[in-house]
Amino acid sequence: MPVAHTSLTYLSLILAYLASNGLDIIPQLHQRWPAMNILVYTAYQQEYMTIKTLAAGANGYVLKSSSQQVLLAALQTVAVNKRYIDPTLNREAILAELNADTTNHQLLTLRERQVLKLI
Repeated sequence: MPVAHTSLTYLSLILAYLASNGLDIIPQLHQRWPAMNILVYTAYQQEYMTIKTLAAGANGYVLKSSSQQVLLAALQTVAVNKRYIDPTLNREAILAELNADTTNHQLLTLRERQVLKLI
């Protein structure tokens, strides 16, 4: 069966290499399969990368260094169309940043935002 005719409802995406447009694949996948849930499995532990990935349309973000139980919880959560953020990351800060009213698509790191507030 050709991929074009396949109905995808779930995808686990391994984010191993990020070029300048590396996150562009997520919106492209959603455009082709709007109902698909995407879980990103990555070694990138920075909160700003989590924010950028979720803002691009991923449903979940789990670290490769996490336990099998965490990975299973992430898979189960994303499979029912809920957002999952690895528990080793600062969930509240990430969600606050995602919910912030930003007009610029270039997201700053949390530290950059802290410095900006001091100016």
